[in-house]
Amino acid sequence: MSRLQSFLEELTDQELVNFYHYRYQEFLKDSKSRIDSEIDKRGLDEQQMNQFNHFPKYNSILEGNGEYCPRCISSKFYTSHELESITYSTVEFEVDYRVCLVCLYSAEKDGNEKSYRSVSGFGFLRSLINRKR
Repeated sequence: MSRLQSFLEELTDQELVNFYHYRYQEFLKDSKSRIDSEIDKRGLDEQQMNQFNHFPKYNSILEGNGEYCPRCISSKFYTSHELESITYSTVEFEVDYRVCLVCLYSAEKDGNEKSYRSVSGFGFLRSLINRKR
């Protein structure tokens, strides 16, 4: 069994719908057919597939809870190790971001990009202080 197939089988229906919405287009033809097959196997119809709108009744309950993705309400995450640099300097530092496996959203990255990529002198000093050693 492929890694994609085992991952798809682990997803809840809600996660599968969000996975389809956010990531389907990035896959090759064979992988898309596996995703389509899993959707058919679960009997999800087109109306259910179009209701990916974050399942609002759950979103309000889980808002602010770090265990769930705020965009798709999945609890499946991985840690992305990325190299950041300051735009007008050669200073580079490693940053770990928590990224959702279902929709690839990272709340941490959104906040960090704004503070680390600042062009001001204050932003430069802040980046130097906060970088990993």
